[in-house]
Amino acid sequence: MKTVGMNTSAGEVLPRYIRGQCFLPPFLIHTSRTGLAKTAFIAQYANAGSCSTRNSVVTEYIKSLKTGVGDKWWQDYALKPLSKTRPLLVWVHDNPNGIAAYLEHAALLKHDVETITSTIEADRWIASHTQNSAENSTGALKKVRNNQAGQVFLKLLRGHGCHAPVLVFTRKPRNTAWVKDDQNAGSTMNRKVVMDFLSALSNRSTKDNWWRDFWVKPLEATPA
Repeated sequence: MKTVGMNTSAGEVLPRYIRGQCFLPPFLIHTSRTGLAKTAFIAQYANAGSCSTRNSVVTEYIKSLKTGVGDKWWQDYALKPLSKTRPLLVWVHDNPNGIAAYLEHAALLKHDVETITSTIEADRWIASHTQNSAENSTGALKKVRNNQAGQVFLKLLRGHGCHAPVLVFTRKPRNTAWVKDDQNAGSTMNRKVVMDFLSALSNRSTKDNWWRDFWVKPLEATPA
């Protein structure tokens, strides 16, 4: 089922009714520019979004459903056309100077890059960039050890209803088996995997999900 709400009032009633029936189809509300402000409630629902630019957002939404989009870019309030947005790379690392080469590569691929140096800072950043920040912000999050940062960051993202792809880049991937419990996460210790992951994001590849696994190896090193 693919649902597009074409009336603001109906758009508010329908998701409440559908979710009340424990039915979770993707749901996109299209409305006028003036009516868009009235659709902020959509942030309360998983698998739902709203927009005011029919010819681009709705067309891209339908195409994404057909191709099995992985990042679910349309699950948000006041969507912009996917073709007019840049991928956002958020990198959590306690020493940004040590990842300069990766950040430069991401910039060349036309990513918007945000570097965060601690999980405490990550919690604040996520809270300020999500619609449901007030009820989900931990507030009292304590600093954690480096080998726990990836897991904590992933929990923060998912706790705020963000389904973005997450790749954990670490020297000790054997400690990251927890990524297998998330459908849009992976871990690696290989530099090429990171570079290929960034390229996949830049190309907005929706079927390129080879990196969603524990201790990922480069594609050419993976047995057929």
